[in-house]
Amino acid sequence: MASNGNQQLLVSYHKLQQTVGWIALLMPIAVRVLAFAFERIFTTNSISAYYYTDLRDVFVGSLVIGGLLLAFFRTDDRKDRWIAVVAGLSAIGISLFPMDIAAGVLTSPDTANPDSEAKLVQALRDGTHGPLGYHFVFVGAFFLLTFYLVTFRFRANTPPNPTDQKRQRNGVYLVCGTLMGLAFIWIGILWHLGKQSSIFWPETLAVMAFSAAWLVKGQLVLKDRQGPASTWRPPTEVGVV
Repeated sequence: MASNGNQQLLVSYHKLQQTVGWIALLMPIAVRVLAFAFERIFTTNSISAYYYTDLRDVFVGSLVIGGLLLAFFRTDDRKDRWIAVVAGLSAIGISLFPMDIAAGVLTSPDTANPDSEAKLVQALRDGTHGPLGYHFVFVGAFFLLTFYLVTFRFRANTPPNPTDQKRQRNGVYLVCGTLMGLAFIWIGILWHLGKQSSIFWPETLAVMAFSAAWLVKGQLVLKDRQGPASTWRPPTEVGVV
């Protein structure tokens, strides 16, 4: 049995992991719903395009907080620790280095005709924003690194006699990683078909799969039972549970 102090520390790590999952789950939903409610923005061609709406603070704040929490991913494996740190910094980079704004990115009453859309795009370009030209470098790094963590490293170092819940969690990680991979392929196909093709839904699929993996990792569900039969592990190994 774990000591009470160590058990509380483990719970705290799980709460941090759950927080990463909740942020990833709620942010795409919040920006889409609230942008429609308050600005009548029907859709965008990417989650990142919400940077150019009144929901910028929600978009940026969620990524910065989520990135910082991701950087605190705990594991004894030094390589995994550095991967988590770089992935967390990449999430912050996504928020601070926005995508370029162009015609077709936003769909709202202000883009009902080419002239009004051109004026809106020009106004957004002339407005205050972070440096352009680096956004997709951070996006690519974030998704590739988190795909690796979810698909391979979350299942690493599984004990010889894992609990049934751990086996089930491993299955969830594999499904989530597969969905992330399929989303990347979907995005690649859309980019090949046309630069202005909307990647909002495959991007959302990847984010939701990432979210589900972290919520499960934080044992929001499929939680190990406490007691003599539980294969509890010390907090220094939380990252690979």
